[in-house]
Amino acid sequence: MSEKKKRILWVSRHEPIPAELDELKRVLGDYILIHYASLVEIRENEEESDLIRQIKSFKPHIVIPVLPLSIIKLLVDLKGKHG
Repeated sequence: MSEKKKRILWVSRHEPIPAELDELKRVLGDYILIHYASLVEIRENEEESDLIRQIKSFKPHIVIPVLPLSIIKLLVDLKGKHG
């Protein structure tokens, strides 16, 4: 019985480099990667930004945010609120 592929949402203006992709494959095996390259704007009281809608729609196992720490903190806070 084969395991389902992990769904990864890569949030960055830049594509992952080959070494990053190789490491993901080494750690996770086969995976599905969606690259979200749009401008990320999340405000403290805003819960339906485009990125949040993308996360809810794609339901990734892992979100890799290559973002400023202040935005990553807001994402983590929203995860705590909404799972």
